[in-house]
Amino acid sequence: MSLFKPIWFQIESHYHANKITELSGNDFIDLIEAISKKEKLTCSPSRLTLYTKKKADSQFITLNNEIFKDCQKNFNNLTGIYEIDEDNPIRVKLPEKTYTFIPILIESVKRTFSDITKEITGIIDDRFMTISTDIESRLKKIKLDASYPGWYSCPATCTETENGKMVKEDLTFPFTLNESITLRKNSRVGLFKKKTIPKSKKEKDIQEYFIKECEVITRTFEIIHYNVLDVHNFPLLDTRKPDFVILSKQDPLDPLNVVAVGEIRVIKAQHGIFSNADIGHAVSFGEKLLQLQPRRAFVYAIITDCHVLSLILITRSGNNNHNYKRTPLAKLESDDATAPGWKQFVTLLSQNPETLGWVPSTVRHEDKEVKLVRSIGTGRTSVVYEGAYDNNKVAVKMLKDAQFIDQFRWEVFVMKKLAILNSQNLLSLEISHLDTDDYGPKFIVLSPLCERFKTWRKEDVSPIINTLKKVHELGFIHRDFRKWNLLRDQDGNIRIVDWGFAVEINQPVSFAGSLETLPDEVLQDIIDGKKIKYTKDIELISIVRAIYLMVFRPFLEHIPFGEEDIKKWAGIYKEFWRGHAHSSLWSKIFETAKLTDYDGLNTLLEELF
Repeated sequence: MSLFKPIWFQIESHYHANKITELSGNDFIDLIEAISKKEKLTCSPSRLTLYTKKKADSQFITLNNEIFKDCQKNFNNLTGIYEIDEDNPIRVKLPEKTYTFIPILIESVKRTFSDITKEITGIIDDRFMTISTDIESRLKKIKLDASYPGWYSCPATCTETENGKMVKEDLTFPFTLNESITLRKNSRVGLFKKKTIPKSKKEKDIQEYFIKECEVITRTFEIIHYNVLDVHNFPLLDTRKPDFVILSKQDPLDPLNVVAVGEIRVIKAQHGIFSNADIGHAVSFGEKLLQLQPRRAFVYAIITDCHVLSLILITRSGNNNHNYKRTPLAKLESDDATAPGWKQFVTLLSQNPETLGWVPSTVRHEDKEVKLVRSIGTGRTSVVYEGAYDNNKVAVKMLKDAQFIDQFRWEVFVMKKLAILNSQNLLSLEISHLDTDDYGPKFIVLSPLCERFKTWRKEDVSPIINTLKKVHELGFIHRDFRKWNLLRDQDGNIRIVDWGFAVEINQPVSFAGSLETLPDEVLQDIIDGKKIKYTKDIELISIVRAIYLMVFRPFLEHIPFGEEDIKKWAGIYKEFWRGHAHSSLWSKIFETAKLTDYDGLNTLLEELF
């Protein structure tokens, strides 16, 4: 029996479509086999995901089997590697109608692989589809990742419901119940008494009750060295907000110190169990914690509605995949005696941190060890920690996902080129742990450790402008100037950080990096869907606008996390700058920047202070 599931090849119509058809899994297998023969791959991926641009007035259709068979022939012509601008998808023509699609990833599920990573992309045959725009600026890099020889437990694109389905109820409670931890039967709180549990279906009410009961438990027993903290309003784990976390009483609240995570869910199903979506939601917090604690091998997640409780074990299985198990539902509420679930919960709270999977956070490169002290920031591609290395405070930039590895490598390449400047306004690259065969965390170590600042000083201007001049002379553009990428070290120097979006001067590329500080004409190019040739004057205008925003702090909307409509936001920022920085001095500053007069720009900016 084939392991492959039916595939949906999704296309977004610019006209209204009135049917959705499913793609046969067999046809898909034929396609992949053809690709494998041509590319000499040693594995057969099991799913092709095509992401589409969402429009409110569109419906989604999928190609039927007959059309897909034509696609199969066309995919045999896979050649070259191209980039796509996700905000300007490919426009292709099918008979009588025009569609938009973005090919993005071929994945493998529950297959055994040999080590191979192959990038493939395709040119669609003109006989079937005519690409109406420049393919080199439209096609996205498609990556076939088969680097880990083992079983995949869940692909990255799983929904929480799909994730929940993979959590099997085959975990026996892993600890010996601690019978010495008891409360008096007449205790008013701490026992999750059935008659005191709110009958409300609002998670907020259940959440408050759960935390109050836990406070009694953690205060009462000396053997319990943890606090159970309500963090449901706080994005403690990157952007994720678990309902509660468990951490040692002596530790500050930081993702590195979290021992276990928990989720409150109200059971609404008639069959009286948590839904797959509920379980998947709890699992997602455990997975995020493993990402933020790079040396940790496993974590426990608790899911409860105060009546029952289940313990979920999330374990790393290599290559950013995880395995899952959970205990059967155990009764947490009590009538006259402590319930089995209550005993499990307090037994869990009496374990030492190492037994629950927590380990001191360090990362290693060859014979060098860096201790992670605390998390200090999260971006699209990385999590940043304060670290201790060679008796110095450093920044450790940890890769969030393997899809960003090329950007990390490019940043390392640029920083090595810039190291010749020996500038006090740039960071030094201490360690680069990227090109390794292990499945541990990929990271770079930078020094010195810096922090955000609010106030520019007159003496800050000249070093930054002069550093930019030297960087430009070496042929690079930073192209990501914003307040988060201008930091101050302990000696008072402003450092330009985060060179992952850097490009070579005059290189035409699709937009990436900072949007709100770009010149008006570049914002218009983005609106028009054009490529951008990043030049010195664009860079200087960007740093000037960044300084303006940091000095005067006008109200400016920020692009929401995950926002895809960059053209809309380019229009918003262009409109913003129509009403700002138009005094005679600022007009002169921008004119000087456009002329790439570094010395003149330095003099004019210093007049602001």
